[in-house]
Amino acid sequence: MYGGMGSLNDIVLHRDGKVLKYENNEFDALRERLYALTRD
Repeated sequence: MYGGMGSLNDIVLHRDGKVLKYENNEFDALRERLYALTRD
């Protein structure tokens, strides 16, 4: 899920060919939170 090709870390959100900066930052924070919860 977190390592290797095609993992959760490879996801980048786009709309109409443009990177969604705010949404990607929020997704990254949620991904970090999920990792912390599963690690504990």
